[in-house]
Parts: sequence; C-alpha cells; structure tokens
Amino acid sequence: MTFADINDPKSVIEVDPNDLQATLGPNITWNGITLESTDEPITVGKAPASVSTVATNPQGGISVGSTVGISDTATLSSAFQPTGSVSFGLHGPISGTATASSCTAANLVALPGNPIAGSVTAGGTATTGSQSFTPTQAGMYYWVAGYSGDNNNQGAGPSGCGDPNESVVVSAINPTVASKILLSDSVKVSGASGAGTATGSVVFELFNTADCSSTPIFTSTSTTLDAGGTASTTSPVAATPAGTYAWEVVFTSTNANYNGLTTPCTAEQAVISYRSPSPAP
Repeated sequence: MTFADINDPKSVIEVDPNDLQATLGPNITWNGITLESTDEPITVGKAPASVSTVATNPQGGISVGSTVGISDTATLSSAFQPTGSVSFGLHGPISGTATASSCTAANLVALPGNPIAGSVTAGGTATTGSQSFTPTQAGMYYWVAGYSGDNNNQGAGPSGCGDPNESVVVSAINPTVASKILLSDSVKVSGASGAGTATGSVVFELFNTADCSSTPIFTSTSTTLDAGGTASTTSPVAATPAGTYAWEVVFTSTNANYNGLTTPCTAEQAVISYRSPSPAP
C-alpha cells in the first residue's frame, strides 16, 4: 500500500504487487522488500466533524396562539462513521439581530424535552422529529444544535444563534374588534307667544319595536327642562340586538297654559344593523 498524502492515514491506497505500474507509475519494479517491526504506538486522531442544520416550519407560517408541528434536522460532514447524538434547542423570542450569545438558557422554549436529543443515523443526520409548538409571544425564534462526538469524531457546534436556516418566525395576530351602537336622545320644548314659557319635565322612553307596542327597554328618570326648554338623556343605551328602535318623550307641564303630551312613536326611529363580530357583548 501507499498514501496519497503521507500525513493523512485515511489517504491509503492499495497497491497490487503484480501490477505496480498501475498505481505507482511506469518503469516501477521490485528490487527487494525490507520489513521492520516496531512496538511504537500509532495515534489516530478523531475526525473534525462539522454540523449544519435546517429548520422545517409549516406552510402558511406560525401565528401566536396556534399549535403547529416544527422540526430541525442536522447533517454531519467530515465525520467518520458517526454515532452519538445531536442536542437541539429552540430559543426565543429574540428581538433585534441575533448574535452568538442571544440563545441562552433563559429563553429556551418550553417544548417537551427541550433541549431535544436526536440520534445520529448511519447517513450522518439527526432530527428532532415533529415537535408540538404553541407560541405565546410573536417574534423570531432560533434552533441551535450541537453534536456530542464519539470515539471516531470530535464534537461539533453548537450552531450559531441567528442562523437564517434555523429561524422560526411567529407572527402577531389581529385582535377581534366588536362594537355596539349607543343611543341617546334630547328634546326642546317651545312655548307660544302670549302663553308664557313652557316649563315642566320630561321622561325619555326607548322601545325596540317600530310601533312602541312593547315594554320600553329604557325609561329615564324625570328631568326638569332647563331655562332654554331643553333636556337630554344622561347616559346612552346600547342598541342590541339589531332592529328598529324608537324614542317617545313624555312631557309633563307645570304651566297651566300648556298641556302635557307624548311624542309620537314614529317621530324618532333608528334602524340598527351589524356585521360580525359586532355587536359587542
């Protein structure tokens, strides 16, 4: 045998003693063989393995609060018949640009068994398998992975925090915004020339029917007209569910020149409609 690189024991080349020229070149012949034995130990160093990783995320992305399956896969290179395991850890959320020191024990995500040990296959790969992930915070998450090494191979990693192939993006979601319409009412009572000021009080009644045939859903307290003859409801009323709403105003006169009266149901009406998710509770 011979070596392509005398400094690399793995570069050994088998030599056929009956065909030296095929391996060693033309005009090579045997002149003799000298054998010498030695008891000096031979030291074979471990192969300098390296690890590269790729994260797998679900199509459509990941949103806060959703439960999805994610995984990470590591591939070893420059390794000799690797065994052992790769330790995977998911960290986040990490704001800004991730650096080597950004992935810490403090931001290790609480996945089952995280960090996760993946056994190295004969092909030199390892994976976390699908991991159930329910993020509670939006942001950037990153896997890191490190190889334990074995009798033939040096350990490798962990991979760098912030490696773009190792990113898991968790998107913020839109909140549900529901609204409701609030109804209020006001009145102005005007007197006639020669009859004095129209004084008295009013009561506001709100119905959820167009003909005011139902029991009022709101009845105000009696409110005295101000000097200008006006009064208003003091708090709005929620117009839920959708439908037709009608106000009636009951006027009680304190001036004998004016009669008390109730405004007609058709005088003030509002047709209320909503689109989901409104109305709000």
